[in-house]
Amino acid sequence: MPDKSNVVKLPRRAPEPDSAPPPAAVRAKPGVIDQALAYWNRIRAGRPMPARADLSPGDIPKLLPCVILMDVLHEPLDFRYRLIGTEIDRICHRNYKGAKMSELPDKRSPNPIWQHHQEAVETRAPVRRALSYVGPDGDVMRVEHCVLPFSDSGKTVDHLLVAVDVERRL
Repeated sequence: MPDKSNVVKLPRRAPEPDSAPPPAAVRAKPGVIDQALAYWNRIRAGRPMPARADLSPGDIPKLLPCVILMDVLHEPLDFRYRLIGTEIDRICHRNYKGAKMSELPDKRSPNPIWQHHQEAVETRAPVRRALSYVGPDGDVMRVEHCVLPFSDSGKTVDHLLVAVDVERRL
């Protein structure tokens, strides 16, 4: 039986109380964040963080549409979009592949997305948060992401895998 003492679990936030029933909705990939977090825990194998070399797209084919892979640039801190899943690309204003977050007015600091990425780099731990969506897709009801750090040295975060859960109106 695997040792679970080193597993990182992040709590889900309780839904806001609401008097009206929510509109019918569908998620792009149910449980994408929990699946990504479980995968990250598995490949880190007891280390503080997995290395980028531990990440194999073949291990997570069903998650690929809902993830973003980012390079972490240091001095000054910045984040470069390396790979963007098709579900994420659908809800974005434009194709961000190759762009730095600092070059994007709606993504650079002090934007909450930037802050979540920075928190994952500084704490070297996953960061799970709900996001406000202001993109072009009017059917998006809710977005949540989990920023997962990767380190080739075991100390400095070099890459981030961001799992994104998108809930849409039916």
